[in-house]
Amino acid sequence: MIGLFQPHPGLARHDHPDTAHAAAVSITPCTGTQRRRVLGVIVAAGTVGITDESGALEASLDGSSYRPRRVKLANDGLIERTGVKMKTLSGLWADCWGATKAGIEAWRSKP
Repeated sequence: MIGLFQPHPGLARHDHPDTAHAAAVSITPCTGTQRRRVLGVIVAAGTVGITDESGALEASLDGSSYRPRRVKLANDGLIERTGVKMKTLSGLWADCWGATKAGIEAWRSKP
């Protein structure tokens, strides 16, 4: 996938405040590197996968940076829900995310 780890504007929903849209633009230079880190954490988690909370910790990213990168990877078909749920620190259940075959290939391709 060409440009997968190149910078792209961050994500903000249309109903988010102006500050969220400004943050999405300001993060553009970092998104490719962060997306690669997130994919690496998810690939390393194997078939069980990893929750957003644990993935953010492993990637050394704030959840507000981790989740949009994970969403982009899911939208691109590089990761998917594994069907496994794990408890978060707050005791709630969360979906685990794992790499698809395409995601593993993208990770191995090293840009």
